[in-house]
Amino acid sequence: MNGPGPAAGSGGEGTLRDVADLAAQHRFGTSQAVHPLGGGDVGCLGFIVTVSLLAPGIGMVIGPFPALVTWIGVALLVIAVATPFASIRYERRRDLRIPRLHLFDGGVIITYPGGTAVHPWSEIRTVESSRSVTYGQNLNTARAHRLELHVQDGELLCSLGEPQASLVRRLAAGAE
Repeated sequence: MNGPGPAAGSGGEGTLRDVADLAAQHRFGTSQAVHPLGGGDVGCLGFIVTVSLLAPGIGMVIGPFPALVTWIGVALLVIAVATPFASIRYERRRDLRIPRLHLFDGGVIITYPGGTAVHPWSEIRTVESSRSVTYGQNLNTARAHRLELHVQDGELLCSLGEPQASLVRRLAAGAE
């Protein structure tokens, strides 16, 4: 099966066993690596929210304020304590929603929440790109190098940075 289609397993999560079965069906050989594609980390945001709410919450609770202000302080403290737990729970559930790139000697399998894409290396075209990006308050610049995986018809499958790109280059070159 090529392109996103019905999932190999229940729910479309693409378990490692389902991926191994697909790889065996397509004679892809040995598994080399699995890389999550995308995501986003709420851990830092959760930490910032917690730290930002602790000081005012404590001040409102221990200060000589009316009852309403004390209750607002209690609410801020409850939110500050609950935020890390909510962040962890969100991250665990997020891991099931993000696509994953499974690299094999003979090809790639990408698992999506709603299906899978299976492509031998002969159907994959790699495209290198590089651009300048600015970061920080001083607007420092750096070169960002990406390796894109395209199907022969031009459809973009994914984009990778280093160090994942070096393994993909090696596998793609070995299949030629």
